[in-house]
Amino acid sequence: MKATHLVVALFWIAVSTSWAAQAAEPSWQAGWASAVITPQQPMWMAGFGNRTQPSDGTLQDLKLKVLALQDAHGHRAVLMAGDLLGIPKSIYDNTCAVLKKKFGLERAQIMLNSSHSHNTPVLRGALLDVYPLDDQQLQQIEDYSTWLEEQIVNTVAAALDSMVVVQIFQGEGHCGFSFDRQWDQVDELIQNVPVLAIRSPAGKLQVVVMTYACHPTSLKYSGWKHGEYAELIQKWSPDFPHFAVARLESQHAGVMALYTQGCGADRSAPQAGQLAKTSELGFMLSAAVEQVLSQPMQPIAPRLQTAFRFVELDFGEVPTRDYLHEQLRQTGGSQFLARWAGRLLKQMDAGQSFSRSYREFPVQVWKLGQEHLWVSLGGETVSGYSIRIREEIFPGATVLGYTNDVMAYIPTPEIIRQGGYIGHSSMAVYGVPAMRWSDNIEEKILATVRDLVNAPSD
Repeated sequence: MKATHLVVALFWIAVSTSWAAQAAEPSWQAGWASAVITPQQPMWMAGFGNRTQPSDGTLQDLKLKVLALQDAHGHRAVLMAGDLLGIPKSIYDNTCAVLKKKFGLERAQIMLNSSHSHNTPVLRGALLDVYPLDDQQLQQIEDYSTWLEEQIVNTVAAALDSMVVVQIFQGEGHCGFSFDRQWDQVDELIQNVPVLAIRSPAGKLQVVVMTYACHPTSLKYSGWKHGEYAELIQKWSPDFPHFAVARLESQHAGVMALYTQGCGADRSAPQAGQLAKTSELGFMLSAAVEQVLSQPMQPIAPRLQTAFRFVELDFGEVPTRDYLHEQLRQTGGSQFLARWAGRLLKQMDAGQSFSRSYREFPVQVWKLGQEHLWVSLGGETVSGYSIRIREEIFPGATVLGYTNDVMAYIPTPEIIRQGGYIGHSSMAVYGVPAMRWSDNIEEKILATVRDLVNAPSD
C-alpha cells in the first residue's frame, strides 16, 4: 500500500472510530436532490451577443442541484448550483418568497448560484436588449422562467425531505487553466478550488461541492467572428463544468457533484470550439478535486450561522438623452446598444426617471463550524473581490459570485477606470440604466462582508 493511501485509510479509521464513540451526540444532517432543466424547445441562448438564432439542440442536459444542510441546533440552509447564466432578480425574489412560505427559509438561508455557462437559456428580465426578440420568443422566456422557479422550489423540497446524518469536511486544491480575460495571463491568486465533502457516518463520500472562478465558455471558437457560428455554441450545454461533474460522479458511485461559480467575471477558459478540449478542461478540474479528496480533509463542527444584507450600490454615471441618441446613430439601430438606448429613450419620453443606484445588491455569509466561511455576492463579480476577502477578511474563505441576483458586472474601481467592456459597456448588456458604477462600489461591498463576518446572525 502506498504511503499516501495508508495515511488516508488510517484517517478514515480514526474518523469512523470517533463517530462510533459520539454517535449519540448532535451532528450535521444533509439532503440533496437534482432536476433536469433543459428547455424542450428552441429558445434564445444567453451569453454571446452575436448569436442570430435560437438554440438548435442539446449537447448535454442542463441541471440544477440542491444541497440542504442542518446543523446540530436545527438551523437549516440550502445551496442551489444551476446550469444557468445567472438568476435575475425577479426569479430570486419569487423563489425566496415561496421558500419562506413553504419551509420558513429566510434569504440568509438560501444561496442560488449559477455556473454562468453561455449555452443556457435567456431568462425573464435579463439580457433582453441583446437579442432581437419577438413577442412569441419573449413569451417563451417568461414561460420557461416561471417553470424554472417551480423546479427550484421542488428540488429544494426534495432535498429537505431526504435529510440524513452526515459528516462535513473541507479542503482546497489548485487548477491552472483560468486566465485573466483582459490581460490574457494566468494569475495564481485565483486558481484555488475549494472543496466541500459530505460523507456518511462511516466515511462514504455522498456529495462533493467544488468552486472555481472561470467563465464556462470553452465551447466558443476563439476565432469566431460575427455571423460565423460554430455548431457547438448553438446547443444546450453546461460547458466544462459538465465534464468535471460527470467525471467525479462516474468515479464515485452514487455521489452527487455540484459545480459552483466563484468570482470569475474577468476569468476565462481557453476557447477552442472543440468538445474534446472542453472535456479536457473538465477533467483537469475534477483531477484537482480528486487530489483534495484523496488526502485527509478538515472536519467541520455541526454549527451553521447564516447572515444576509442588501447593500445599495451607486451608479457613477447615468445616460443623458443626447448620449442615448448618439448610441442610436453609431450603431444604426441594429445592435444591442441601440436597443438599450431606444428602450431608455421611450422611458424618458413617458416621463420616467432613471435610478441613481441599484438598491438591493445581495451579500451573504455562511459560517460552517469555526473553520469554514462561504461568502456569496450577486452579479458578475470580478476576481479582485475574492482575492481581497481571502487576504483581508477571512483567509481560505470560499467566495462565490453569480449568486442570488445577477444584474450586471461587478468590477473594481481599477477596472472601472480602465473602461472597456467589463468597466463600462457591459452595463448596457444587462439593460442597466447606467454607463458605469461609482468608484465606491468595492469598499461598500467589502464593508458589508466584514460586518456580516464579524456579527453573523441566524
